[in-house]
Amino acid sequence: MRENGHAHIDLLKIDIEGAEYRVLAELVANRLPVRWLCVEFDQPVPFWTTNRMLVRLRQAGYQLCKVDRWNFVFHNLNFTTAAAG
Repeated sequence: MRENGHAHIDLLKIDIEGAEYRVLAELVANRLPVRWLCVEFDQPVPFWTTNRMLVRLRQAGYQLCKVDRWNFVFHNLNFTTAAAG
């Protein structure tokens, strides 16, 4: 984002074969301004690992909009263009 001068991300799709938990933790910790988030949670992983991340995303303002197997779509309820820069 910084390299290209972007203040926010409208849509971030993550299908990164098991690294999604690390990336999502960074996204939440750094409060990256992402309007829509699509994530495939790769398996096998203990359910509590995925559930814990779902709770963290909800606490960060992401509303779960759709689930199709292990593919999840979230909308960031805290996203505003003013907050995004």
